[in-house]
Amino acid sequence: MHLKTAIGLALAAVTLSPPADASWKCPNMYGTYYYYPMVTQCWNWQWDPNGPAEQAAAAEAQRAVVQRAREEETAAQAQRAAELARLEVQREAARTQAIAAAKIAAEVSPDNICREPKVAGRVLDDFNSMDWPDGRRAVDIEHLVTIANNGENYVSCHGVWDVKDGRRIEGTLTMKTNVAGNPIAHWQQEAWEPTPNYSSGLRPKPEMLPAGKPIGPTTVPAMTDAATTTSASFRDGAADRLAWETWFNGLSGEERDGAYYWAAQRSLKTPGGCDRLGGAGQVGCAEAKTRLSLSDARRKNDPDYKAGWNSIHAN
Repeated sequence: MHLKTAIGLALAAVTLSPPADASWKCPNMYGTYYYYPMVTQCWNWQWDPNGPAEQAAAAEAQRAVVQRAREEETAAQAQRAAELARLEVQREAARTQAIAAAKIAAEVSPDNICREPKVAGRVLDDFNSMDWPDGRRAVDIEHLVTIANNGENYVSCHGVWDVKDGRRIEGTLTMKTNVAGNPIAHWQQEAWEPTPNYSSGLRPKPEMLPAGKPIGPTTVPAMTDAATTTSASFRDGAADRLAWETWFNGLSGEERDGAYYWAAQRSLKTPGGCDRLGGAGQVGCAEAKTRLSLSDARRKNDPDYKAGWNSIHAN
């Protein structure tokens, strides 16, 4: 075979087009080069790892990584939002359960004077004697709970008024006596909530309800003789009550609801357990149960201690 013919066949074998998904360059005798497909025939194709195709692929891969990261973050945010929503539903359900249980406990409490027939009858009469624009008239009151009472000239009762026209109106009716000795009644339509600054939901019986809001619990002399008020048991009861109120007033949120729940449940014949609350509510309930167990035992067996405990008013 002629030499020129052999060289021509050899060159024809290496001038086939290289793959288009990579950067191939063809150097020339001057030290420069051209990329395919600017040139389509070359006897010395060289792959360039930093060529245009590789840079474009790297940029596309980077864009894909960024997009994937954004999608993952969006999914994570949606998951977090769903989890927060679920926890909020659980928290609200636990709080509703705690309030309902506390309300039942307040209803059956021996301190709930609003359920006494005489007081309940007066509450019903005072409600019906008001000048209602819609002419409402109640025939019964359900779930009567004592909100405040000083044993003399002030009592506040919350309940659900069954109106003659079929409506059920929830609210609080407060009865008090003015300076002239005349009775005054005030109505406020509202839902029932645990008394926010008194852990049992019922105020003790001071001589007068405080008009202001002192910073902390205050000691009011109990109706006992001097020997009792100065006894060691009396002082222990007052100190323990002050410690309890100080701790309780420092709580908030679900933990406070849980502590309130136990403070109301403990007086029931069969109190509910803390495990029905869950979360921070269960923690607050368990802590309250631990803190109140010893003082409750002493209150039941030591009159002086009980008098000291009751001498502290949470305002």
